[in-house]
Amino acid sequence: MHQQSRLEQARSLLFEAIQLLQQQELQEVATTSAQQPPLEPEQGTLDVKEVAAYLRTSEWTIRDMVRTKSIPHFRLRSRIYFRKREIDHWVGEQQKVVRVQ
Repeated sequence: MHQQSRLEQARSLLFEAIQLLQQQELQEVATTSAQQPPLEPEQGTLDVKEVAAYLRTSEWTIRDMVRTKSIPHFRLRSRIYFRKREIDHWVGEQQKVVRVQ
């Protein structure tokens, strides 16, 4: 019985230590997140809606092209962005392909 109470004490101490570590980690994450500015796309960057308007197509078409990796893009967290200069270059390349065929 004496050994069982020591095990219970050890479990209790271990549980408290884990909780303390988790609280410290959460505080560090909150502090780090608060210090970092929100991520913003650079100037000359378009979102899906803007690229669709620029290329005169639907947002669905743009998202499908992103899914198949047939248009240059990048992601910032879960959002999809496009650099206008890359889109312009890509359009020029598409025109060359059409002319050759």
